[in-house]
This record gives sequence, structure tokens and C-alpha cells, in this order.
Amino acid sequence: MKKRIYAAGSIWASKLFRLSLLAGLVLILLGYSAITALDKAGVRRVAQQTLFSMSGRLQRYENYMANEKSKSLIRLLDKANELSRCLAREQGDRSALLASYTHQQRLTGIFLLNDRLGIEARFSEAPIPLSGQDQANVRAQVESVVQHPKKTYLTRLTTSGGTFDFAAVARQDGPGAVVAYVRKETAEFSEDDISLDTMFLGDNYNLGGVVVVSDGTAILASNKSALQGTYSAEFLDRFHQQLAPDRSGLIHLSYQGQDWYGSRTSSGDYRLYAFFPASSVFATRTGALGYTLAAYILLLTVFTVLRHRSSRATLRQLEKQYRIISAVSSIYSSCFLFSLDGQSVEVIRAQEDMRPQLDQLTRPQQVVDLLVQKHVAPAYRQSFRAFTDLSSVERRLTGVSSLSCPFEDLSDRWISAVLIPQEYDDGGGIQSVLLLLRDMSDEKRRELDYQQQLRQAAQQAERANLAKTDFLRRMSHDVRTPINGIRGMVAISRHYAGDEAKQEECRENILSASGFLLDLVNDVLDMNKLESGSIQLEERPFSLSEVIDSVLSIVQVRAGERGVVLSRDTRDIVHDRLIGSPLHLRQVLLNVSSNAVKYNRAGGSIVFSCRELPPADPAAQGPVTFTFTCADTGVGMSPEFQKRAFEPFAQEDTTVRSTYSGTGLGLPIAKELVEHMGGTISFVSRQGEGTTFTIVLSLLPDPDGAVQAVPAEAEELPSIAGTRVLMAEDNDMNREITRFVLENQGALVAAVTDGQQAVDAFARSAPGSFDVVLMDVMMPVMDGLEATRRIRSMDRPDAKTVPIFALTANAFADDQVLSRQAGMNEHIPKPLDGPKLIKLIHRYSSGEN
Repeated sequence: MKKRIYAAGSIWASKLFRLSLLAGLVLILLGYSAITALDKAGVRRVAQQTLFSMSGRLQRYENYMANEKSKSLIRLLDKANELSRCLAREQGDRSALLASYTHQQRLTGIFLLNDRLGIEARFSEAPIPLSGQDQANVRAQVESVVQHPKKTYLTRLTTSGGTFDFAAVARQDGPGAVVAYVRKETAEFSEDDISLDTMFLGDNYNLGGVVVVSDGTAILASNKSALQGTYSAEFLDRFHQQLAPDRSGLIHLSYQGQDWYGSRTSSGDYRLYAFFPASSVFATRTGALGYTLAAYILLLTVFTVLRHRSSRATLRQLEKQYRIISAVSSIYSSCFLFSLDGQSVEVIRAQEDMRPQLDQLTRPQQVVDLLVQKHVAPAYRQSFRAFTDLSSVERRLTGVSSLSCPFEDLSDRWISAVLIPQEYDDGGGIQSVLLLLRDMSDEKRRELDYQQQLRQAAQQAERANLAKTDFLRRMSHDVRTPINGIRGMVAISRHYAGDEAKQEECRENILSASGFLLDLVNDVLDMNKLESGSIQLEERPFSLSEVIDSVLSIVQVRAGERGVVLSRDTRDIVHDRLIGSPLHLRQVLLNVSSNAVKYNRAGGSIVFSCRELPPADPAAQGPVTFTFTCADTGVGMSPEFQKRAFEPFAQEDTTVRSTYSGTGLGLPIAKELVEHMGGTISFVSRQGEGTTFTIVLSLLPDPDGAVQAVPAEAEELPSIAGTRVLMAEDNDMNREITRFVLENQGALVAAVTDGQQAVDAFARSAPGSFDVVLMDVMMPVMDGLEATRRIRSMDRPDAKTVPIFALTANAFADDQVLSRQAGMNEHIPKPLDGPKLIKLIHRYSSGEN
């Protein structure tokens, strides 16, 4: 194998040497013409750039001249209009007025014409010598001004007597026209004005170029003073005789014994020329040819040295390839070198138990047969033989660096077989390949585990999507139902306008329907809080029996309405006063027991019990474990639904859908809350017989034995009388409700309808004018978050301290974060809780916060 690699290296070195010689000869033969073409291309680009620059400068010159003419005519028009106004005001001697005005305004002459273009008065320092045709044109334009008084006429006239600016406007003292004109003198142009004849004089251009501007008769401008202002008979005639460009696109010109190369173009009425001496154009050609010859000699020298060293380089390459093969062999358990003609095989690395048999084999197919017999599992033998088919390897390796084939061996291990090209012939064809075998069992197991995880994740995502789709469909029903009830009760209330009993009944029904609607929304929001991890558990003293009483009092009413018997067993409670989160414990127990009522049947029963488990160590002062059980005799759950009962939005598919309304979030919320409190929740259910839920929680006993008093329903609200409130609310109904709640308690309310108005009202007020700012978040013109930031940034003492509350329907956790970041003190979700708002206003306005 070393000899084959050495021979291949020598062949490539000899080919490279011959190619280098041929390249040098091509460079010498084509150097002159190639470099000449490059130089011509370069001078063509320089000529185009020079002509483009000249054209731009001439265009600016033309624009300047046109601008000067426009300004001069406008000034003359203003003077004519002012004279027309003076004539309307003054009815005295017109001749004296014209003479005075002509001198004051530096005019050349003035005419006052009547409606028939007759001259009523005039003053002229110099007449305008007009030809017959010019007189007819001017008279027609002035007559048009007389007939149409709103028109004006402006022009610049070039006559044998010079250049005149001419203006005509309608008279304001009667029918007719006022004509004013002024002669333009060359002296009026300052020395700083643009002059064509000096525009290019003295300019230096790349390659020593000469530029010429001509009107076809004379040279108007040039960068060479010798050509400036002369006729172009000699210089330009020679240009015109030799203006045919060569194949490079350049004009070749011989002038005064010197060769020139360049180009020309037109710009308006001007002809522009740019030519460069041949000595500058081809200055690098001789040097470039010298460099080319030197490079060729150096190339011959280098490749001569390389050819002498090719043997040593080939040997180093051989050693490198063997080091690579050795490194590969250390990674793979078996390594074989197959000749692609199938006549030879070299065993580089193999397992010890196969080495004696492999030493007797001389062909690749014999090795493949042995591997199939000793290693490859029957299910993979056919694919392994197809993979090692040497007749198709070269075709399969086209465009890729390697081929691979995983298979299982007889020991249930996963093996990776890889084919890599190793040697090539002079035409680039593959002569031999490496067959490598490596144990990949761990990788394959990880791959299979990952695929299984992907399938499970996809199935879970599909179930979640289906559940959410079903949730939205059910929510459409559950949201529309209370809305329909609210609207219906309003219609009934209007019908029984004078019946106070009916009015009260309608109000109770409206509150009930809106409460149900609020429960739906709160469930969704609670689930969002739990999923985002923003739920905050309390750690305060409470009475366990009071929590159970409050839950069962609500459930008892609902159970009575459905004819369900509720019983309780809380005799085993030893520690009643505990430390924990009574609000969330109440929510969990209420969710579970409410479901027991909802999914029960008329005449059914519910048993709610709470047991305190005995401690493992009675002397320890640790947490106390409670088991809450709620058993019902309701419809139960199907085995299929029991698997996903705790998934968000999941509900039993039943034909009596309208009977069991809800979001499908009650159990997921209960499960998340229980787990947040460090407990467990489980259930046992039989379809048609009932369900029993079991909740296990550990809570700390209250060492002080003190229980925080729960405020009574009829707690007296603190006074906010005289509190000055700035309220920003764009919704009329919400604004009216909030104003009623506050003013009913004696507060003074200033209401605005958007954030910008709130900022303006606060900015206009004296410091300390407002005790509290209530800010809706989503408003037109400016939202509440931006309005809060604007108020907080004001340079006044109360801007940083005035309490600002977000009063908004945006009730998600990230909405509360955004409110705090904007500078708000509190985030109060809608619908409005009046007592809570009054307590917050009292706490902040009285300085208790």
C-alpha cells in the first residue's frame, strides 16, 4: 500500500511540474496583449469618469445660470406689482411717480398702458430694440394680461441692444397694464460667479489627461491654457478625422507627433473630449512584462526544487495517512481495506476471536461472508450485503464523503458500518475503500428514547390542542348562556318597570349570571397563573373548621337546590388553628365538593370528611397531616377520561353537555394548588356509581393559637370623604360605575377619557391637587402604562409619590408586572370590587401604606 501511495504522489508531482511550465509559456506569450488590454480598459474607465465629472460640472453651470435668471425675473415682477399698487393709491402726477420709481428700483424703463394698449405714461432710460417678430410676441402676451388681470408675463429678451428682463402685470387703478424692464449688464455678475472659460483651467487629471469643451466651432474651455479660447480648426479637425473607436472602445489619435487615447460625449449644446497620452496609458506595461518574466523564472526554480523533494514529501504524506488510519482504527472495533476490484483485502484491525480466520482470507467477499455469519443478525443480513456490494460503491459514493449502515449483531448490540474512499487512480476513480465497524448501542438507545419522547410530546401536544379546541367550543356556549340571561333579565326588567319585586328578582338573576360568567373567567386566569408560576401562597394563621364551614355552607345551598344530601365528618380534627394559605385551601375544597354536587343525581348523597392523621413521633413539633375526603354517588367517570381528568380543559364527553357546564379547569387548578402546598390529590371513580376524591396536606400548627379574624360581610368601610381622585377611563359605563362607587363614599372625582388627558390634567394641577390616580390600561390616544410613565417623569414633588392604581380588565400575571414596571402602585382587575378599591384608596391617602 505504501508503494501505491508513493507512485501516485510522483505522478501528481510530474503533472504539476509540466502544468507549471506550460502556464509560464502562456503568460509570456499573452502577457503583452493581456496587459495592453488591461491598460486600455483602465484608461477607458478614467475617460468615462472624467467625462462624467465634466458633464456634471457643466450641468451645475447651466442650473446656476437658469437660477440667476429666475431670481432676476421674480424680483422684477415684485417691483411691477408694487408699482401697480402705488398707482392705485396715488392719483397725482403719474410721470413724476414713474421717474421716481424707476430711479429708486434701478429700472431701465416703465410703461403705463390702457385697455387698448395705448401708452398713458412712460419713463425710459433706454428703449428695448425689438425686431418685428419680437414686438408681435410681446404685444400678444401683454394684451393677454390686460384681458385677464390675474395673469402676469415674464421673459428675458436678447436683442441687438443687449439683454433685457421684461415684466407685465395688470393695473389695479383701472383696466390696462404696467410694464417694467431692466437691462442686464455683464458687470452685474461678481467675480465669484461661475465662468465657463475658467471652469477647467489649471485642473490636473489622472494619466496627464487633456479635457476640451467645444461648441463645434471654437474651444470654449480646457485645462490647458494653450487651447483656451482658440478656434478648433486644427485640434478638433484632427479629432473628427479619427473618431472611430478601436475594439477596446477607445479613440486613438496622433497629434503633434504623440499618440493619444480617449473618448468623447455630448452634454446639451456642448461637445466634451478627454484624451490621455499613450506614454501614461501604457507606463506599466514594460514593468509588468518584466515582473512576469521574473515570476516565470522563479516558478521554474521553485518547481525544480519541489520535484527533487517530491519523494520526501510523498513519504511524509504516507506516514500521515497511516497515522490517520491508526487514529480511525482506535475508534472503530474493526477496520478493513477493500480493493474495489474485489481481488485484495487488508485487515488493519479486527476482534481477536476473528483474527485467525481473517488471516486465511484474501478477498473482500470472503470477509463480508464471515462478518455476516459471525456478527450480523438475520434480519439485517440482506441490507448489509447490499451495503458492502463493491460493484456499486463508487456510484453510491458520488457526491458524498462516506456511506453508513446501522445493524444489530447476534449479541443485540447496534453496530455502525461505514465505507470511506481511500485510494484514487489517475482519472479520479476510487481504487479502494475502508470498511469500519463501531459499537453504537448507547447512541442508538438514546436515539430511540428521543424518538419515543418526541412521539409522546407530539401526542400530548395533539391532546392539548384538541382539548383547547373543545374548550373554546364549550366556552362559547358557557359564555353566551349567562350573557343571554343578563340581556333577557334586562328586557324583563324594562317590561315590569313599576314592579319592584320583579325588579329585585331580575337584579338577583343578573348578579347570578354575571357571577357565573366571572367564575369562568377567573378559572382561566387562575390556570394561567399556575402555569406561569406566579401564584403566591399565604403563610398566615387560620381556623381549619372555619374554612370547612365556609365551603360546606356554599355547597349545602347548591346541594339543596339539586336534591342532594350533604353530610360531614370532622370529628378527628385535633389541631384546628394552623399556619397556611386558607384562601387556596378553600378554593381546592370548594372545587372538589362543587363537582360532587354538579355531577350528582337527584336524591344522591355526598360525604365530606376530614381526618387528622396521628404523628409518627408524638413528641415532635412538626407539621400535622390531614386527609380530606369527598365521596359522591354521582355519574362517575369513564376509564378513558380518568387518565386525563387533571389535564387543562378536559371534560367527560357526555350527551347531556348542557347539564354540566364549566371550563374543565376545576380539577387541574385543584391539583396544581395542592401540589404547590406540598400535598397530593387522587380519586377513585366508577362510571354510574360515583367518585371519591382524597386530598392529603401537611400544615404547621399555630404556635400562638391565634387565628386572624375573618372580616364580616357587613364590615364598615373606611371613610374616603374629601379624597381627590383623578380617574382615566375611556368606557362610559365603567366610568359611571367607578364615579358612583367613589362619590357615594364622599370622594371628589375628576374624570378624563384617555391617557393624554390624564397627563395634561395632572400637569395643569397644582402639586398635591390629587390624592390618588386611577388609570385604565387600554385607552385611545395614549394607554395607561405610557401615561403613568409620563406622570412619574414630571419635575414636580408629587409626581413620584402620588398613588397610581391600574383599574383594568387585563388580569394576567404579566399584566401586573407591566403595571408595576410602569410605576403603578396597585393592579385592580375588573369587574370592580368597590369595597376593595375604597380600602386601598383609604390606606394610600391616609399614609398607612
